[in-house]
Amino acid sequence: MPVPALPVEVVRIIQNLQEKGFQARLVGGCVRDRLLHRLPKDYDVATDATPDEVIALFTPIARKVLPTGKAFGTITVLMRTLPVEVTTLRTDADCDGRKAVVAFSKSFEEDAQRRDFTINALSQEVEGKIHDYCQGLVDLENKKIRFIGAPAERIREDYLRILRYFRFQLQLGFTGDPEAVRSIRSEAKGIEQLSIERVTQELRKILSATLVYPQLAEMDACGVLKGILPAELLPVPGENLQLLDCLRDLASEKYFLARLFLLSLRKGKVDLVTYSRLALTRQESKRLSAAQTGLWMLPDTQDIAIQMRWIDKIEAKGGEGSFLSFFAPVWKVALSHSNNEKLLESLSTLCKIEREWGTRRTTKMPLHGEDLQGQLHIAAGAPLGELLLRLQDEFRRGTWITREEGLHLAGKLWKSDISSD
Repeated sequence: MPVPALPVEVVRIIQNLQEKGFQARLVGGCVRDRLLHRLPKDYDVATDATPDEVIALFTPIARKVLPTGKAFGTITVLMRTLPVEVTTLRTDADCDGRKAVVAFSKSFEEDAQRRDFTINALSQEVEGKIHDYCQGLVDLENKKIRFIGAPAERIREDYLRILRYFRFQLQLGFTGDPEAVRSIRSEAKGIEQLSIERVTQELRKILSATLVYPQLAEMDACGVLKGILPAELLPVPGENLQLLDCLRDLASEKYFLARLFLLSLRKGKVDLVTYSRLALTRQESKRLSAAQTGLWMLPDTQDIAIQMRWIDKIEAKGGEGSFLSFFAPVWKVALSHSNNEKLLESLSTLCKIEREWGTRRTTKMPLHGEDLQGQLHIAAGAPLGELLLRLQDEFRRGTWITREEGLHLAGKLWKSDISSD
């Protein structure tokens, strides 16, 4: 597989900087990924131009120039459609474990030495020449994640590097470093001082990997999970974390929530936990709530209408199509783990009904409240609402199809209700 070609926008940015007398190279993850024949998700350019000089240069010629991280030397330049972060070369003047105070530099080597891992410290000229100040090429060849310099010192500069260490192992399929693991064990408590936003961002990437069990088990052994997960989500001693790898058939963006849910399993039941140490979106919180409460309320009935009404409620919380695409696969893993055969059988029945008869649930019946009010002279109110629900159930059972059939059935049901009163 060839090395991915550089986007035209990136080339133009580097060439524009060089034409004005500045140094400019590709740096960081995009260099690493291209050498691994992977398509980079984004591109970073380092330069000795100051942020103000970058803004002055590109404002007249770019679509947008955004001071996204100007205090730290980063300006986002959008030439056409690809945003590129252009960052002034830096050194760390001071670090407190959460953030760094930076000083601008003119040296690519100084900039490389402040980075976290050797494979992230490479830089590349637009013509292709690689600059390696930290033996990153050797570690790429050996597929190894290694801190630059003493691991403990690097970690104390920013404790988020502990999570990045495990994340890069997962994303790249690389091995770790025994010295790094020893330092992580001794420094793991420092994670607690990080913001929940930064922690959640890394945890989201870790739990979204296809195979996560080995790294989570090592993180747990190093005491790392205690610093990033609520107490209710910490693995129970002896509990098999391999359960989390049973979700490989889910799309990657769903692994995160699904695995958070599975981490909350306790002896076959699901605890209602507060995710106070995680920065979740409102939709994610709603899905977790639906997953937790809905699993143990699976309808034990053969009535298709009641089962479909229950799926309606679940999808109202989780989003259209979420029952088969998210809840059912996750619950199946949970129920298999708890050996609850009755609920597993109920879930299997629900999935079969949704696959075979789901169109009945999503098809709107050709009858509305206004029709009943006009044709049957039924006043608006709770009795009308209840009649519409009963008609919907019968529509889903296949009892009626056309508007005329629905009106006829509605009349019979209404007369029956009146006579029983």
